[in-house]
Amino acid sequence: MQSPGSASSMVDLKLIREQPDLFKAALRKKRADPGLVDRALEADRRRREIVQQVETLRAAQNRASQEIPKLTGAAREARIAEMKQIAAQVKALEPALQDADAALQAVLLQIPNPPHPAVPDGGPDEGVTLRVVGAPPQFEFAPRDHVELGAAIDLLDVERGAKVSGSRFYFLRGDGALLQLALVRYAVDRLAAEGFTPIIPPVLVRRENIIGMMGGAALDEQMVYRVEGEDLALAGTSEMALGSMLAGEVLNESDLPVRLCGISTCFRREAGAHGKDTRGIFRVHQFDKVEMFSYCH
Repeated sequence: MQSPGSASSMVDLKLIREQPDLFKAALRKKRADPGLVDRALEADRRRREIVQQVETLRAAQNRASQEIPKLTGAAREARIAEMKQIAAQVKALEPALQDADAALQAVLLQIPNPPHPAVPDGGPDEGVTLRVVGAPPQFEFAPRDHVELGAAIDLLDVERGAKVSGSRFYFLRGDGALLQLALVRYAVDRLAAEGFTPIIPPVLVRRENIIGMMGGAALDEQMVYRVEGEDLALAGTSEMALGSMLAGEVLNESDLPVRLCGISTCFRREAGAHGKDTRGIFRVHQFDKVEMFSYCH
């Protein structure tokens, strides 16, 4: 298994080379800059040039190392001196190669995967209903939402949550707190019965693992809470930790699938879709989740 620690991009560079127009169209559809594709291709070209130089020099090193034992005297000394000069050239190129790698990754991390061709262009209003399951219930009374009900029976306190922590925070009280605990336990018991191993992961995750699992956009300063002075951020989903847990390890095919059930508190700075569902506790900065995660082939 490849470690996400390399902070590599979520997109296939080979596919970008072969189908740049596909990615440009995808970026336009996602309201992103299509010029990122050209910048990625240019960064890729510069990196490949340096890689070619390094490979050419290393091939010369290999030839020299094979020839030196067969030489004597001045010819041997000259070949050794040439080999040292080649080694110095390779070493001199290493910083340039590292910079080229970093520049390429920085651009690639901004390029999302293309959406499915059936996804309509535009915003939420252009969405297409694929199917409707069931029918909306019809009430003979004016229904109340969860905010009204929660306040009426003392399950939810949004006002004091805002007083203590700011907007999009809340207190669950009494039966509200017990209900959440019961729902979490119900979900975990169901998943454990299906062979999922319950996991309570760390809520602080290293930057490289977040990028490796979710892509560079996941570390947007408006999306995550970063720990000042540390290479850590509060996880917005247990996937960040669960997907990094076995990174760098070799999994036997006979051990697959590995089924995990993550139980975690999650944190997100960007809590709403530009004002959508801002009432109540649908879109908040802190929430608890039970997630299913599988390693499979």
